Amino acid sequence: MAKRMGVFIRYTAVVAVLALFLIIATRNLTDLDFASVEWKLGPLLLSVVFLQSGMMVNVLLMKFVLRFLGSEASFKDAYNAYFISNVGRYIPGKIWQILILTRLARSHGVGAIEGSTLFTINQLLVVISGFLFVFFLLVFDSTILSKSLFIIIIILSSVIFLFPGFLVKTANFFLSRLTFREIQYSITRKYALCVAGFVFISYFFTGVGFAFLTYGIGLPVADPCYLVAVYPLSYLIGYLSLITPGGIGVRESAVMFLLRDHFSTEMAALLSVIALIWFVAVELLNGAIAMNSVGRARQDGRARSK
Repeated sequence: MAKRMGVFIRYTAVVAVLALFLIIATRNLTDLDFASVEWKLGPLLLSVVFLQSGMMVNVLLMKFVLRFLGSEASFKDAYNAYFISNVGRYIPGKIWQILILTRLARSHGVGAIEGSTLFTINQLLVVISGFLFVFFLLVFDSTILSKSLFIIIIILSSVIFLFPGFLVKTANFFLSRLTFREIQYSITRKYALCVAGFVFISYFFTGVGFAFLTYGIGLPVADPCYLVAVYPLSYLIGYLSLITPGGIGVRESAVMFLLRDHFSTEMAALLSVIALIWFVAVELLNGAIAMNSVGRARQDGRARSK
């Protein structure tokens, strides 16, 4: 009964946040003259290309992580693991992505404890690296980020990247309290910096894709650094939200908020809705391709075993 109630509450929260976003966006779009929107096919296509490129960098990061754990996973294996686990983000509850990722990793010889622990630590490094990427782009924008806050974030992030082994010690402390065996690998500075490098490149491609998306609906790109930072920052805010799966609704609301002083309310709302379709469509399309690939591989394996 309690489990069903928890599921009901999570789905209710998801519907409420999405409904609130759609109500706000729709209200702002009522005064928009869609005939005046200057759709530009070239920039729109480039936005998809850059978004896909950013996701492919994340696939390379996934391969890097799997290889670090001793797996001989190929790029195709990493592609399937990354995008199928990302589909799990759209299920209410943050744990599903890690569970799906761990299960897929086990099929490539990665232990459950090692996989789930490193994937969790990796997500922390990814989030920190993502915020660093955004803050470097916005360091001269006093309307979003104060210099003192930037310095504090740099110091805290530097401590984690200079002493990444502390994360493993912390993980082992909690594992021992939960009577699980401790993990034996150690995270080095080189590993943490490599993760940051992958994230910076991925977020740069995604941010440039969003800038092309903005230009593709006829909006000016007067401040390219700010636009490149907007979507990664909105993505991180959505990711950290504990309410909606995949940050849907929260992410798009952040886009509208961050663009409120740069574009009209109507155009910011239109851009946020288009960005929702843009990102989810590309991610789910890749997820469908990955699931089809895994399904075919399983069918081939069963056929050989007969």
